[in-house]
Amino acid sequence: MVFPGDTGCTASGYKTGFGHYGPRLGLAWAPHTSGALGKLTGDQGKFSIRAGAGIYFNQIEEELTLQNLQAPPFALGSGGIADSPVFGNPSFAAPFTDISTGVSIPNKFPFTPPPAGSSVDFTFFEPFSLNLLDPNFSVPYAINDNLTVQRELPGQMVLSVGYVGSFGRHLERAFDLNPGINPAGCAANPSCVANRVFQGSVFPANFKYDPTIFGGLGQQATDGTSHYHSLQATVQKRISHGLTYQVSYTYSHGIDNGSGFENTSFGTRGTNITIPRLNVGDSSFDTRHRFVANYTYEIPVFAAMRGGWKGRAFQGWRIAGITTLQKGFPIDVANSDFTSLTCNAFYFYGCTDNAQQVVSSIQTFDPRQVQTLTNGRGQKITGNFYFAPADFCNSRANASCPMKYGMYGNGGRNSFHGPGINTTNLAILKDIHVTEQKYFELRLETQNTFNHVSFNNPASSGQDVNSSRFGRITSDSNIGPRLIQLGAKFYF
Repeated sequence: MVFPGDTGCTASGYKTGFGHYGPRLGLAWAPHTSGALGKLTGDQGKFSIRAGAGIYFNQIEEELTLQNLQAPPFALGSGGIADSPVFGNPSFAAPFTDISTGVSIPNKFPFTPPPAGSSVDFTFFEPFSLNLLDPNFSVPYAINDNLTVQRELPGQMVLSVGYVGSFGRHLERAFDLNPGINPAGCAANPSCVANRVFQGSVFPANFKYDPTIFGGLGQQATDGTSHYHSLQATVQKRISHGLTYQVSYTYSHGIDNGSGFENTSFGTRGTNITIPRLNVGDSSFDTRHRFVANYTYEIPVFAAMRGGWKGRAFQGWRIAGITTLQKGFPIDVANSDFTSLTCNAFYFYGCTDNAQQVVSSIQTFDPRQVQTLTNGRGQKITGNFYFAPADFCNSRANASCPMKYGMYGNGGRNSFHGPGINTTNLAILKDIHVTEQKYFELRLETQNTFNHVSFNNPASSGQDVNSSRFGRITSDSNIGPRLIQLGAKFYF
């Protein structure tokens, strides 16, 4: 282990990629043909094909560097008597004394960081909880490509249909480098199972590196990959006969083995380096279908109602709106019970454990309705659920659960999706002209016009199979309830 500035390690811990070139290529073509194909391409300039591809490099998140703020020997953090090896219960008045047994450990504070270049007694900081950088850490990039066909249609309309793809490489991930290597042996030992949360301190031989010294070896790496494919279609109508609109639909699928640093590090379910296939799933931003339409229509009036006082009353009325329909984002069911016996409480990043799915298809419900269901332990529970808790179990469940201690579950990452979005915002507008250039605009605006509730996914606790909130919906999106407001503007 080397620190920034040591031989072979730069002052920042990172290396500059001088060979990271991002070439790009684009093509635009407006073919015009005769005969049968002429009906497809239309007149000159009515049909176009555009294509492009390129490599785009990203920046590294500041969040990664922040994980080094408490790196020993430059900083010291402590839970008091809750630290190893006592794991007691501290009080506010005497944090280094257990409130039940009276056992005490020395107070490590005040703490003075050792001067640069001095000898350091690293045993003072054990067990370490370290953030590490992969020596091969690189710059994330994506290969983006697209192919779009556009056709001008009658009625001042343009139709666009295209494929858009993105393929991420060297994406940021985080994981622990010291998983337990003897889960079967721990599972066969009742004492090890009972102390699984602190297994590294009680049974250090079950790990490759001594956990009483290296409590958590969380590594930041750029070994992630992603694939995104989408069909994107748009119909745009320029204003004619008082009507203008744009309708867009996207059918897409994003797949990766970690959707960014935060997604792989701080969640209940961490990155599994023992069984890599358990990390592959839908991207956390994956939403399979998305439809958006915006529109404005100026209401026509009969000729007899135009001009004069009648024109001021009947002319200048418009209706405008935007409608959004979208499928939900993925739900990643986790297991906080340390069931696999491969991680412990000193992990710098999230434990790798996942849940056991006991049905082939997850049963979902309308969160608006209160349900009385059975959880994975056979207990009756009542609440606003999105999916059935009994579709998953863990080692603390009833005897029929096939998952035991020392096992990973079969639940895939982001294996099903949560509730979607259905919202419409409408406005009625009226122009009242004083002169040709000066006029009032009156507005009646509504947000979420039909008062349709769009729910968030269950919170992180609601995605943990051990939580009492498992499967429950506890919040709606920031769209909010129906909102009606009046407004007036004067243009001059």
